[in-house]
Amino acid sequence: MGNDTPLSLYEEGLMEEWLSVVGMRLFAEQYFELKCGRGDFSAYSEKSAKNRRIAVAAIFQNGYHLAALRKIAASKSVPASVALLADATYTIETR
Repeated sequence: MGNDTPLSLYEEGLMEEWLSVVGMRLFAEQYFELKCGRGDFSAYSEKSAKNRRIAVAAIFQNGYHLAALRKIAASKSVPASVALLADATYTIETR
């Protein structure tokens, strides 16, 4: 599982920046694939896909994945189904 300690303001800012590059919906919908390094970026240009891969790696390498799931679950800017998926994934990851 992961470390679920609150992030500092600096860490929160980094996580939000990387999450905005990845996209909240993509992160929630492909979470387990992304966690295993098998995310599908085929819908994006080569440059966009590369930037998203780098941002995903940074989120997981820095242990910000649980905070990212919490952020998505609480977000009003994603469809309710995406927020619920993020919340369910968070629950699975923190059991």
